[in-house]
Amino acid sequence: FFVLQAPVPIPNFTAQEIPDSPSQYWVARDTDLLFVHYPTIAPRRWYYRDIFNDIQGPFNAQEMLQRIKAKHIKGNTSVLAETGSGAASSFYEAKLSAMFPDIATVFQQPPLLPMKGEDPLWYFVDAQRCEQGPFSSEQMKFWLDQGFFSAETTVRMADGSSQRMALFKFFNDPALAFPYSGQENAPTPIENDINPKILNKMPSGKDLLSAAFGSSALISAPAPPPPALGAMRDVEKEERINDVVKFDKVDMSDGHDTETKEEKKKDESDKQFNVYGEGWKEFTGVPDPKAFPVQKEYAASLYTFVTRPLHPDAGTIQCYIRRDIDGTHINFSKYIVYMEETKIPIMAAYRYRNLGSSYYEIKLNTTGKTVDAPMGLTIARLEVNFSGTDFLLHNAVSGHTGSSKDLACAVYQRSRGPGSTKGPRKMKCAIPDIRKDKPEFTEWRHKGKSSPLSAALKSLQIEKGLIPLLNKPPTWNPKKRAYTLGFQGRVKVSSVKNFQLVDALRDPKHDHVLMQHGRVNQVQFSMDTHHPLSLLQSFAFALSSLHAKKFVD
Repeated sequence: FFVLQAPVPIPNFTAQEIPDSPSQYWVARDTDLLFVHYPTIAPRRWYYRDIFNDIQGPFNAQEMLQRIKAKHIKGNTSVLAETGSGAASSFYEAKLSAMFPDIATVFQQPPLLPMKGEDPLWYFVDAQRCEQGPFSSEQMKFWLDQGFFSAETTVRMADGSSQRMALFKFFNDPALAFPYSGQENAPTPIENDINPKILNKMPSGKDLLSAAFGSSALISAPAPPPPALGAMRDVEKEERINDVVKFDKVDMSDGHDTETKEEKKKDESDKQFNVYGEGWKEFTGVPDPKAFPVQKEYAASLYTFVTRPLHPDAGTIQCYIRRDIDGTHINFSKYIVYMEETKIPIMAAYRYRNLGSSYYEIKLNTTGKTVDAPMGLTIARLEVNFSGTDFLLHNAVSGHTGSSKDLACAVYQRSRGPGSTKGPRKMKCAIPDIRKDKPEFTEWRHKGKSSPLSAALKSLQIEKGLIPLLNKPPTWNPKKRAYTLGFQGRVKVSSVKNFQLVDALRDPKHDHVLMQHGRVNQVQFSMDTHHPLSLLQSFAFALSSLHAKKFVD
């Protein structure tokens, strides 16, 4: 079975298009076949890349149209069309607007698929004189070897470089038809007797995507490069400062490089790019406990500072997190956030366990001093599911007055267990959008475990007032034999817990880092935050990375 777009009737051929006579090779083959038959065609399977660059699918044409209407798919969305199935499985990827230049024909007429690499795609005319395709050379070769088609079967190339004509006009010998890269005993162009008027050169390579695995919807990614030598899992109970962790290694730069003109220009573009919302007033600076003679005034100022979106002029707020073991706990259970410049603690989180889940109580440190007991005003809670893949930050706590709201959420892709995929960590995050009338987050009512914010993130309902974030994909460094990210000297130790967040919607090139977090030593981690995130949200995302996960490396 395979895929097909809507059939297109083919007009009758003129006398000049009728072939002379097939070669003896075709005659011998067709004699053995006795009669011509064609493969059974099933509806084409489609996929698309979402704002997180994850592949969604499979869908039929009608389901793809529904996603266009829901604005999940746009003209610049990368779409994947299945061009081969089974043993010849293959995919063609291009922008939606490139596949369907005419918007009226989207998923209603065959897509335009120019040749990529060196392997062409093909159409053929079936017994009902309807054009079927496009299909990969490997798929056409597979069908031909299975006894489908004859010398008289009409075919054409999908890129429009040839006219419709009999199959033997393209290939003098059926054994040499439809060569493709990776083919065993593939013929050379000299052996392949092709009419030069039909095709100037015969494609002999392939640049198609790999097959979808099972019915899980996602296209299988290429096998990752080998991990760092001596790689070891980063486990909470037995962490070492000098770990070289599989799938992630940080850039060990010292952060003292001279700033270039290009970097200055990038800084200016960052300021212009990263302005969310309206109504921003002058930035008044970071609250300092020494500037407030009354502790309540400092507490109110600090609460506003950590819970609301950072001011665009605040730049990057640098903090660090120190973790410790609190009370009778065996593992790390206390996390304190300090301002990098002043070393003043501003927040603390304490981990607790429920039956089948965990949560963190996040408290505001209003004293300006480090405290060893879980003291202070509880301003938020971070809920964690059993597997450690879903995190929800909300303020349904004693320290908050008014309606309870969801403040942020994070979802990690499984890399262990059933349905998992290997590779660097993948996390999707969301925070509420910034209001248009004043610089505050839009309201997402907290409804317990059935969080509307988490549901909107998982269903990609990005039009509903949220800012989708994803961790910036690391790049493979062949010299270090590890995945790397540049942290400008803020991270010193390799760890899978190191990450950077970017706007998945507004920053497709991942040029503007809104938050970064990474290990400095065994108990200390850096936490740098930029507008539009709040420090509270940034702290929650850092905690989500530090939390031990059952199904994530």
